[in-house]
Amino acid sequence: MELGETLEFIRRNKNISLKTLCGTTLSRQNYYRIVHGQVNTSINTFKFILDQLHVNFDEFYFIKNNFRQDKIFADMNKVKIFFDKGDLKSLDKMIAKYLELKQINQSYLHMYCLINVLKHKLSNHASGPCEALLRDYLTNVETWTHYETVLFNNCMFIFSTEFIDVTLSKSLHNLSMYSTLRKYGNESFRMLTNVLILFIEREEFERATFILNKLHQNRLTDDLLFEKACLEFFENAMLLVTGETTSDAECQRIINLFRELGSDGLAVIFERYLQKVRQ
Repeated sequence: MELGETLEFIRRNKNISLKTLCGTTLSRQNYYRIVHGQVNTSINTFKFILDQLHVNFDEFYFIKNNFRQDKIFADMNKVKIFFDKGDLKSLDKMIAKYLELKQINQSYLHMYCLINVLKHKLSNHASGPCEALLRDYLTNVETWTHYETVLFNNCMFIFSTEFIDVTLSKSLHNLSMYSTLRKYGNESFRMLTNVLILFIEREEFERATFILNKLHQNRLTDDLLFEKACLEFFENAMLLVTGETTSDAECQRIINLFRELGSDGLAVIFERYLQKVRQ
């Protein structure tokens, strides 16, 4: 839907009268000009209308996109799932889909490169040009928004440990500013978990312990059961690294819990993590 069409869709579906919406601030004539795309509205007027509709920016653009998540972020979520499952076939299909796009912007180019990088990671091959493009972009952007943070979170393994050390504090600071937004609220925990897994893979256990301590600083409310299970799993995984063999059974218990709850995909992913630690 177009911007004006979305505003009118929300107004009608909420049964909000024009008198209530416009008040004494906006004329009905100007409102309908905005609805029909005859004038460009200022950010202040747009914000006023959203307030009158009791809708925030995120919710508005979700409705405008026909109740679908933004394409790039939706595809990032899909790619992460395919990567975690080792699903090369699905990654190849997504690469083909991006190659078919007639209009390529920078976000689509980043997405194409990200899929290639993840595919080559599974195949144990380097994806030189794509790695270089993502690395150059993320290195040269001085202030990261949510977009850069999620991009980094999905391809951090292409960076050196030193770069991750420097970048992590900046990333976590940015995430803390987004934490009050519902859809971004737990991104910092996910990033720290990914860094922890990467340091374990690289056998940099001192750094992994540091990250585990950072994870403990996250305030996990009672409803964040997955995050609590992750934290317990990695606590025991780090103990296993230090030779505490009984921790293996505790890690397996959490994996079995995922299976009992019907989360077979998570069970497979964490089984893979456990195998890496055992090695």
